[in-house]
Amino acid sequence: MKISAPAKVNLFFEVHRRRADGYHEIESLVSAVTLFDTLEAERRNDGEVRLTVKIPEEAPFPKLFASTPIPTGETNLVCRAAKRLAEAVSPEKFCGADIILWKRIPSEAGLGGGSSDAAATLVLLNALAELGLSRERLRELGQKLGCDVPLFLTDSPVVCTSLGESLETVPGAASLPKLSLVLIKPSAGLSTPQVYRNSTPREKASEPIKMNLSHLLAYWKKGDLSGIAGQLFNRLEAPAKTLLPEIGEIRQACMSLDDPCVGFSMTGSGSACFGLCRDERHAQHVAECLKKRSTWTVFPVETLSIIQKEILP
Repeated sequence: MKISAPAKVNLFFEVHRRRADGYHEIESLVSAVTLFDTLEAERRNDGEVRLTVKIPEEAPFPKLFASTPIPTGETNLVCRAAKRLAEAVSPEKFCGADIILWKRIPSEAGLGGGSSDAAATLVLLNALAELGLSRERLRELGQKLGCDVPLFLTDSPVVCTSLGESLETVPGAASLPKLSLVLIKPSAGLSTPQVYRNSTPREKASEPIKMNLSHLLAYWKKGDLSGIAGQLFNRLEAPAKTLLPEIGEIRQACMSLDDPCVGFSMTGSGSACFGLCRDERHAQHVAECLKKRSTWTVFPVETLSIIQKEILP
Protein backbone atom coordinates (compact mmCIF):
# COMPACT_ATOMS: atom_id res chain seq x y z
CA MET A 1 0.00 0.00 0.00
CA LYS A 2 1.09 3.61 -0.46
CA ILE A 3 -0.06 7.09 0.49
CA SER A 4 0.84 10.71 -0.28
CA ALA A 5 1.88 13.15 2.45
CA PRO A 6 1.47 16.81 1.43
CA ALA A 7 3.48 19.83 2.52
CA LYS A 8 1.73 22.83 4.07
CA VAL A 9 2.01 26.60 4.11
CA ASN A 10 0.92 29.05 6.78
CA LEU A 11 -1.04 31.80 5.04
CA PHE A 12 -1.44 33.56 8.38
CA PHE A 13 0.68 33.08 11.50
CA GLU A 14 0.31 35.16 14.65
CA VAL A 15 2.15 34.51 17.92
CA HIS A 16 -0.04 35.85 20.70
CA ARG A 17 2.00 35.19 23.83
CA ARG A 18 4.66 33.09 25.48
CA ARG A 19 3.30 30.92 28.27
CA ALA A 20 4.97 30.18 31.59
CA ASP A 21 5.95 26.71 30.32
CA GLY A 22 7.92 28.28 27.47
CA TYR A 23 5.50 27.38 24.69
CA HIS A 24 3.77 30.00 22.55
CA GLU A 25 0.09 30.42 21.81
CA ILE A 26 -0.56 30.93 18.12
CA GLU A 27 -3.29 31.61 15.59
CA SER A 28 -2.69 30.28 12.10
CA LEU A 29 -4.40 29.51 8.81
CA VAL A 30 -2.81 26.43 7.28
CA SER A 31 -3.32 24.96 3.83
CA ALA A 32 -1.90 21.80 2.32
CA VAL A 33 -0.16 22.26 -1.04
CA THR A 34 0.72 20.08 -4.00
CA LEU A 35 4.21 19.06 -2.92
CA PHE A 36 4.20 15.49 -1.62
CA ASP A 37 6.30 12.89 0.11
CA THR A 38 5.17 9.33 -0.66
CA LEU A 39 5.14 6.40 1.74
CA GLU A 40 4.99 2.77 0.65
CA ALA A 41 4.47 -0.04 3.14
CA GLU A 42 4.64 -3.81 2.88
CA ARG A 43 3.25 -6.00 5.62
CA ARG A 44 5.55 -7.93 7.97
CA ASN A 45 4.55 -10.58 10.47
CA ASP A 46 7.03 -9.94 13.28
CA GLY A 47 5.82 -6.56 14.55
CA GLU A 48 9.00 -4.78 13.47
CA VAL A 49 9.14 -1.56 11.45
CA ARG A 50 12.02 -0.97 9.06
CA LEU A 51 12.35 2.36 7.26
CA THR A 52 14.24 3.14 4.07
CA VAL A 53 14.47 6.72 2.80
CA LYS A 54 14.88 7.41 -0.91
CA ILE A 55 15.14 10.65 -2.89
CA PRO A 56 13.33 10.39 -6.24
CA GLU A 57 15.18 11.75 -9.25
CA GLU A 58 12.32 14.12 -10.04
CA ALA A 59 12.28 15.59 -6.50
CA PRO A 60 12.14 19.41 -6.70
CA PHE A 61 14.64 19.83 -3.87
CA PRO A 62 17.23 17.02 -4.41
CA LYS A 63 20.29 19.15 -3.61
CA LEU A 64 18.86 20.04 -0.20
CA PHE A 65 19.13 16.41 0.90
CA ALA A 66 22.66 15.84 -0.37
CA SER A 67 24.60 17.14 2.64
CA THR A 68 22.25 16.05 5.44
CA PRO A 69 21.25 12.37 5.38
CA ILE A 70 17.71 11.72 6.61
CA PRO A 71 17.65 9.47 9.70
CA THR A 72 15.95 6.10 9.42
CA GLY A 73 15.91 5.23 13.12
CA GLU A 74 13.82 6.28 16.10
CA THR A 75 14.45 9.99 15.54
CA ASN A 76 12.47 9.86 12.29
CA LEU A 77 8.82 10.75 12.86
CA VAL A 78 7.74 7.86 10.62
CA CYS A 79 9.33 5.38 13.04
CA ARG A 80 7.97 7.23 16.06
CA ALA A 81 4.47 7.23 14.57
CA ALA A 82 4.66 3.50 13.88
CA LYS A 83 5.83 2.86 17.46
CA ARG A 84 3.01 4.99 18.87
CA LEU A 85 0.47 3.06 16.79
CA ALA A 86 1.90 -0.28 17.90
CA GLU A 87 1.64 0.76 21.55
CA ALA A 88 -2.02 1.72 21.08
CA VAL A 89 -3.14 -1.79 20.13
CA SER A 90 -2.52 -5.31 21.40
CA PRO A 91 0.80 -6.82 20.21
CA GLU A 92 -0.84 -9.55 18.17
CA LYS A 93 -2.73 -6.95 16.10
CA PHE A 94 0.27 -4.92 14.94
CA CYS A 95 1.92 -6.80 12.09
CA GLY A 96 4.86 -4.46 11.48
CA ALA A 97 5.93 -3.14 8.10
CA ASP A 98 8.76 -2.41 5.71
CA ILE A 99 8.34 1.27 4.82
CA ILE A 100 9.91 3.25 1.98
CA LEU A 101 9.74 7.04 2.38
CA TRP A 102 10.17 8.87 -0.92
CA LYS A 103 11.30 12.26 0.35
CA ARG A 104 10.56 15.47 -1.55
CA ILE A 105 9.68 17.96 1.22
CA PRO A 106 12.79 19.57 2.78
CA SER A 107 13.29 19.85 6.53
CA GLU A 108 13.87 23.04 8.55
CA ALA A 109 11.66 24.78 6.01
CA GLY A 110 8.32 25.35 7.79
CA LEU A 111 6.61 23.04 5.29
CA GLY A 112 5.58 20.38 7.83
CA GLY A 113 7.15 17.45 6.00
CA GLY A 114 7.98 15.39 9.08
CA SER A 115 4.57 15.94 10.65
CA SER A 116 2.81 15.08 7.40
CA ASP A 117 4.87 11.89 7.10
CA ALA A 118 3.90 10.92 10.65
CA ALA A 119 0.20 11.48 9.95
CA ALA A 120 0.42 9.49 6.72
CA THR A 121 2.19 6.67 8.58
CA LEU A 122 -0.66 6.40 11.10
CA VAL A 123 -3.24 6.21 8.30
CA LEU A 124 -1.19 3.80 6.19
CA LEU A 125 -0.33 1.29 8.94
CA ASN A 126 -3.85 1.48 10.37
CA ALA A 127 -5.08 0.25 6.97
CA LEU A 128 -2.22 -2.20 6.37
CA ALA A 129 -2.72 -3.96 9.71
CA GLU A 130 -6.52 -3.63 9.49
CA LEU A 131 -6.61 -2.06 12.96
CA GLY A 132 -9.84 -0.16 12.39
CA LEU A 133 -8.88 2.89 14.46
CA SER A 134 -11.01 5.97 13.85
CA ARG A 135 -9.60 9.20 12.39
CA GLU A 136 -10.23 10.87 15.76
CA ARG A 137 -8.17 8.19 17.53
CA LEU A 138 -5.37 8.67 14.99
CA ARG A 139 -5.46 12.42 15.70
CA GLU A 140 -5.07 11.68 19.41
CA LEU A 141 -2.01 9.54 18.69
CA GLY A 142 -0.65 12.19 16.35
CA GLN A 143 -0.98 14.88 19.01
CA LYS A 144 1.50 12.96 21.15
CA LEU A 145 4.02 13.12 18.32
CA GLY A 146 3.80 16.87 17.72
CA CYS A 147 1.34 19.75 17.51
CA ASP A 148 1.42 19.83 13.69
CA VAL A 149 0.64 16.13 13.14
CA PRO A 150 -3.16 16.27 13.74
CA LEU A 151 -3.66 19.04 11.17
CA PHE A 152 -2.57 16.59 8.47
CA LEU A 153 -5.40 14.31 9.62
CA THR A 154 -7.93 17.12 9.14
CA ASP A 155 -9.43 18.59 5.99
CA SER A 156 -7.61 21.61 4.55
CA PRO A 157 -7.45 24.53 5.11
CA VAL A 158 -7.63 24.58 8.88
CA VAL A 159 -7.42 27.26 11.57
CA CYS A 160 -4.98 26.35 14.35
CA THR A 161 -5.10 28.03 17.75
CA SER A 162 -3.72 27.56 21.29
CA LEU A 163 -0.41 25.68 20.87
CA GLY A 164 -1.50 24.63 17.39
CA GLU A 165 -3.39 21.57 18.60
CA SER A 166 -6.83 23.21 18.57
CA LEU A 167 -8.10 22.72 15.01
CA GLU A 168 -11.13 24.08 13.20
CA THR A 169 -11.73 23.20 9.57
CA VAL A 170 -12.72 26.21 7.49
CA PRO A 171 -16.44 25.99 6.60
CA GLY A 172 -16.96 25.47 2.88
CA ALA A 173 -13.28 24.59 2.42
CA ALA A 174 -13.98 22.44 -0.64
CA SER A 175 -15.42 25.43 -2.51
CA LEU A 176 -12.50 27.77 -1.88
CA PRO A 177 -10.69 28.71 -5.11
CA LYS A 178 -7.22 27.21 -5.50
CA LEU A 179 -4.35 29.58 -4.84
CA SER A 180 -1.30 29.40 -7.08
CA LEU A 181 1.93 29.79 -5.12
CA VAL A 182 5.66 29.60 -5.70
CA LEU A 183 7.69 27.99 -2.92
CA ILE A 184 11.22 29.35 -2.49
CA LYS A 185 13.71 27.51 -0.27
CA PRO A 186 17.20 28.88 0.44
CA SER A 187 19.93 26.32 1.02
CA ALA A 188 20.06 27.05 4.77
CA GLY A 189 17.37 25.92 7.18
CA LEU A 190 16.18 27.47 10.43
CA SER A 191 15.73 26.06 13.92
CA THR A 192 12.14 26.54 15.12
CA PRO A 193 13.09 27.06 18.81
CA GLN A 194 15.71 29.63 17.84
CA VAL A 195 13.26 31.59 15.68
CA TYR A 196 10.70 31.64 18.49
CA ARG A 197 13.33 32.78 21.00
CA ASN A 198 14.02 35.80 18.80
CA SER A 199 10.36 36.65 18.24
CA THR A 200 8.23 39.36 19.86
CA PRO A 201 4.71 38.05 20.59
CA ARG A 202 1.67 40.12 19.67
CA GLU A 203 1.01 41.04 23.31
CA LYS A 204 4.34 42.87 23.44
CA ALA A 205 4.33 44.30 19.92
CA SER A 206 3.97 48.06 19.67
CA GLU A 207 2.98 48.45 16.02
CA PRO A 208 -0.67 48.43 14.89
CA ILE A 209 -1.60 45.22 13.08
CA LYS A 210 -3.85 45.56 10.05
CA MET A 211 -3.72 41.88 9.05
CA ASN A 212 -6.50 39.63 10.26
CA LEU A 213 -7.18 35.93 9.71
CA SER A 214 -10.93 36.32 9.33
CA HIS A 215 -10.41 39.07 6.75
CA LEU A 216 -8.03 36.83 4.82
CA LEU A 217 -10.63 34.06 4.73
CA ALA A 218 -13.33 36.46 3.58
CA TYR A 219 -11.15 37.62 0.67
CA TRP A 220 -10.25 34.01 -0.17
CA LYS A 221 -13.90 33.00 -0.37
CA LYS A 222 -14.47 35.86 -2.82
CA GLY A 223 -11.35 34.99 -4.83
CA ASP A 224 -9.97 38.49 -4.19
CA LEU A 225 -6.22 37.99 -4.68
CA SER A 226 -5.35 41.59 -3.87
CA GLY A 227 -7.29 41.33 -0.63
CA ILE A 228 -5.61 38.03 0.24
CA ALA A 229 -2.18 39.50 -0.47
CA GLY A 230 -2.86 42.37 1.92
CA GLN A 231 -3.67 39.94 4.74
CA LEU A 232 -0.76 37.50 4.36
CA PHE A 233 1.18 37.68 7.60
CA ASN A 234 3.74 35.74 9.62
CA ARG A 235 4.89 37.06 13.00
CA LEU A 236 8.01 34.87 12.74
CA GLU A 237 9.26 36.34 9.46
CA ALA A 238 11.02 39.29 11.14
CA PRO A 239 13.02 37.18 13.64
CA ALA A 240 13.76 34.61 10.93
CA LYS A 241 15.13 37.37 8.74
CA THR A 242 17.53 38.49 11.47
CA LEU A 243 18.86 34.92 11.67
CA LEU A 244 18.87 34.42 7.89
CA PRO A 245 18.94 37.74 5.96
CA GLU A 246 18.44 35.77 2.74
CA ILE A 247 14.72 35.68 3.55
CA GLY A 248 14.59 39.44 3.04
CA GLU A 249 16.39 38.99 -0.27
CA ILE A 250 13.80 36.44 -1.36
CA ARG A 251 10.96 38.83 -0.53
CA GLN A 252 12.64 41.61 -2.48
CA ALA A 253 13.23 39.34 -5.48
CA CYS A 254 9.62 38.09 -5.60
CA MET A 255 8.15 41.57 -5.40
CA SER A 256 10.55 43.28 -7.83
CA LEU A 257 10.19 41.02 -10.88
CA ASP A 258 8.91 42.57 -14.11
CA ASP A 259 5.72 40.60 -13.43
CA PRO A 260 5.95 40.33 -9.62
CA CYS A 261 4.12 38.12 -7.17
CA VAL A 262 0.78 39.45 -5.97
CA GLY A 263 1.80 38.84 -2.34
CA PHE A 264 4.50 37.23 -0.24
CA SER A 265 5.06 35.58 3.13
CA MET A 266 7.14 33.00 4.95
CA THR A 267 5.70 29.66 6.02
CA GLY A 268 5.95 28.44 9.61
CA SER A 269 9.29 29.29 11.21
CA GLY A 270 11.02 29.24 7.81
CA SER A 271 13.22 29.08 5.98
CA ALA A 272 10.88 28.41 3.04
CA CYS A 273 8.85 31.37 1.72
CA PHE A 274 6.09 31.62 -0.85
CA GLY A 275 4.85 34.10 -3.40
CA LEU A 276 1.16 34.41 -4.21
CA CYS A 277 0.52 34.41 -7.96
CA ARG A 278 -2.45 35.21 -10.19
CA ASP A 279 -2.76 31.70 -11.60
CA GLU A 280 -0.77 28.58 -12.47
CA ARG A 281 0.78 30.17 -15.57
CA HIS A 282 1.97 33.19 -13.59
CA ALA A 283 3.44 30.88 -10.93
CA GLN A 284 5.38 28.98 -13.58
CA HIS A 285 6.70 32.26 -14.99
CA VAL A 286 7.78 33.54 -11.55
CA ALA A 287 9.49 30.22 -10.81
CA GLU A 288 11.47 30.33 -14.05
CA CYS A 289 12.54 33.94 -13.44
CA LEU A 290 13.72 33.18 -9.90
CA LYS A 291 15.62 30.08 -11.01
CA LYS A 292 17.57 32.16 -13.55
CA ARG A 293 18.64 34.85 -11.10
CA SER A 294 19.30 32.87 -7.89
CA THR A 295 20.59 29.65 -6.36
CA TRP A 296 17.36 29.13 -4.44
CA THR A 297 15.25 26.05 -5.00
CA VAL A 298 11.92 27.11 -6.47
CA PHE A 299 8.77 25.08 -7.04
CA PRO A 300 5.25 26.17 -8.12
CA VAL A 301 2.37 24.61 -6.16
CA GLU A 302 -1.36 25.00 -5.59
CA THR A 303 -3.36 24.87 -2.38
CA LEU A 304 -5.34 21.72 -1.64
CA SER A 305 -8.93 22.13 -0.44
CA ILE A 306 -8.91 18.60 1.02
CA ILE A 307 -5.94 16.61 2.26
CA GLN A 308 -6.09 13.37 0.33
CA LYS A 309 -5.44 10.34 2.53
CA GLU A 310 -6.38 7.74 -0.04
CA ILE A 311 -4.67 4.39 0.40
CA LEU A 312 -3.50 2.93 -2.90
CA PRO A 313 -2.61 -0.75 -3.49
